[in-house]
Amino acid sequence: MRKILILFLLAATLSLCSCFISVRPASDTTRPAGRSEETANPAVSESGTENSAEASTTEPVTVNDTNVDAADVIAETGDEERIEELLSAMSIEEKVGQMFLVRAPDDNIASVVTDYAPGGLVFFSSHFENRTTETAAAMISEAQAASKTPMLTAVDEEGGTVVRVSKYPAYRSQPFLSPREIYAAAGGGDAGITALYDDASEKSALLASLGINVNLAPVCDITTGEDEFMYKRSLGEDAQTTSAFVTTVVEASAEHGVASVLKHFPGYGPCPDTHNTAAHDTRPYEAFSEKDFLPFTAGIEAGAQAVMVSHLIVDAFDADRPASLSTAVHAALRGALGFTGVIMTDDLSMGAVGDYAGTEEAAVLAIEAGNDIIATSDYAVQIPAVLNAVSSGRLTVERINESVRRILQWKIDAGILK
Repeated sequence: MRKILILFLLAATLSLCSCFISVRPASDTTRPAGRSEETANPAVSESGTENSAEASTTEPVTVNDTNVDAADVIAETGDEERIEELLSAMSIEEKVGQMFLVRAPDDNIASVVTDYAPGGLVFFSSHFENRTTETAAAMISEAQAASKTPMLTAVDEEGGTVVRVSKYPAYRSQPFLSPREIYAAAGGGDAGITALYDDASEKSALLASLGINVNLAPVCDITTGEDEFMYKRSLGEDAQTTSAFVTTVVEASAEHGVASVLKHFPGYGPCPDTHNTAAHDTRPYEAFSEKDFLPFTAGIEAGAQAVMVSHLIVDAFDADRPASLSTAVHAALRGALGFTGVIMTDDLSMGAVGDYAGTEEAAVLAIEAGNDIIATSDYAVQIPAVLNAVSSGRLTVERINESVRRILQWKIDAGILK
């Protein structure tokens, strides 16, 4: 009898271990799963064949259901009590505000902070153009002082074609070069990686001196064709070299108190610009699992606690919705990569999102998909839209709380919340 019982229990355990969830339904609004000690190994396709590119682009990928709540992850850090105290002291308006990384206006920044209680601000070139290092730092400090909860203060300072600060000589004698240019000038290899470390260190030291605590970088995309949209912004090397670059940038930035955001998940590849209109990525799932995911995994292992999702429509995951609005894409990031940190959208004001949903609906869909932070210029419309979705019951307060817990944990770990 005892042997029979043991055999029954063993069979039950094996049955449970074989359970998977499909991440296909774009309309699925289940909360994103949290961390799993073991990352999933997604099936290549439902047909089970590794060499079927057609199956990979038309069928959903499948990932293990990690199903770990954000609160369980926070409990492991020892910050649970503090986070719950902060959370319980917030109104629903303040909680929803935490989920928005908003474009700072050129004037009266403090009033936006007071009125909308955003979790963070993004600064652009116009904020630095006619200021000195002292006045720029004062601008950011004053904005920070207006916030009840310390904010993320972010810029895109990738180097090369995307520089918000160093393009002006008041901050640096010349703009930061692109990672591609730095790596090549050093001759590549280990020397190139060392040069990239030095660049990231100098860059993050400058940003920190201004009060900027988040750099929306590094670009983790692998793009090698000169005619491709992301070519000049990517390192332009293979997955292993790009992974080493990402690790270096994340670690060097953290040494100066600047948090990194890995972008643009699940990998931009050869695709065109999504600022103005929708674009499809028709590559098979293997292109992501065997190549594009690797730099993101490296960045996560190096300590990055935020990942930005693109607006590409990635057929291997979801042929209908932009990645930023797709439950399937977010499930892959949580499951296949085991990511437990903050997921944020690329700017929801971009045309690729507008082609799919209206301004208000896009914000709600983004949260339903699994985003913790919405990066946007349309916060005056989208914050009320999310609040209305909570009031109607479409979004639950607990769903909001789950994201705010992750955001507060990120702020604590990054030294923003002291």
